[in-house]
Amino acid sequence: MSTRKMVLIKVLSGIFSCVATLFLNYFIISEVESRFGISSSTAQFILLIAQLVVIYIFSQLILFKKLTRVEIVLLSVAYGLSVISALFLRYSAIDMQGIFRLGSDFIRWHFSWNPISFIFDAAADHNSIFVSLLNIFLFLPLKPILAANKLHPKWWIVIAGFFAVELLQYILNAGSFDLGDIVLYFIGYLAGYGTLKLYLDKASKIRIQEK
Repeated sequence: MSTRKMVLIKVLSGIFSCVATLFLNYFIISEVESRFGISSSTAQFILLIAQLVVIYIFSQLILFKKLTRVEIVLLSVAYGLSVISALFLRYSAIDMQGIFRLGSDFIRWHFSWNPISFIFDAAADHNSIFVSLLNIFLFLPLKPILAANKLHPKWWIVIAGFFAVELLQYILNAGSFDLGDIVLYFIGYLAGYGTLKLYLDKASKIRIQEK
């Protein structure tokens, strides 16, 4: 493929990605953000840019059947910023005194240690079902992105990371510590692992058939 044609395809892909991002954000994503409690303009802007990057990268994957190293890094950064925005920057204003939960309130940390708290939340408020699903989907891409960067952490490291996320949310007053959320995060991670395995198995079978 000539350089001129390659540039033209990438420019058209960029234009398509911008239009698709605006369309999705206006009709779908803004509603999702509202239900997830994302009211911060900063988080919304970061998520908008992340949507643009993800759509553009996937258009390149569809067109060229593979991603460059730069595109993988760009996708990884966009995903990381999306997670940070959704979990830590979703409120319009963060009470900076929340950091002092490590101080006088240290003895009385209010943690939820119920691993199925999301079931009780769903029974009390059906809207929480949507939030639980979002918590799962939020970490579904984690395993494929780690694998694309040739990172294969042990399962206990992943769980420890989720534990740290919940703890940091609590310390920064960006959310509560809920063991049920950690369970949902790990379910999403396992779903991503299964999806990646199915994709790799299918790709392997195709390569064998082509030989």
